[in-house]
Amino acid sequence: MSALLEARILFTLWVGRLIVRASEVHGFQLIQGECLRGKQQVEWNASHCAAIVGGKRCEGVKSTHAAGGAHRFVPIGSGNSLHPDGLAVDLLIIKDGKILNDEASYRLLGEWWEKQFPGAAWGGHFRDPGHFSHGFGGRK
Repeated sequence: MSALLEARILFTLWVGRLIVRASEVHGFQLIQGECLRGKQQVEWNASHCAAIVGGKRCEGVKSTHAAGGAHRFVPIGSGNSLHPDGLAVDLLIIKDGKILNDEASYRLLGEWWEKQFPGAAWGGHFRDPGHFSHGFGGRK
C-alpha cells in the first residue's frame, strides 16, 4: 500500500471522529465545504486575491497587483494545498440552524484535531478556520 493511500485512510478515519466529536461534545453539526480540489483550482486560488477592500473582495490577480499598491496581495489559497491529494477538508459548523463564522467555535475542533495524530493541521493558523488536513510530503 502506498504512503499516500495509508495517509488518506487515516485522514478519513479521523475526519469521521471529528464529526462525531463536534456533535457529541459541542452540539455542532458539520457540513462538508470542499474536500477534493483539482490542481487547476489550486493554481487559480493561489493567483487570485482574497483581500477585503471597501467591504468587498478584491478579485484581483497576483500579476496585476502593483508593489506598494492600495493593499497587500492575499491569495485565496496556497499553491501547496493538500486538497488534490485527498488529505484536506473544509468544514462548516452549523448550530441552531445557522452557519457559525466565529473562529472560537472552530478553535474548539482545531485544537482537538491537532492532538490526534502526527501531521494533523488546522487552518486556523493560516486564516482558514474551517480547514482540517493531514500533512504529507512536507506540506500541512
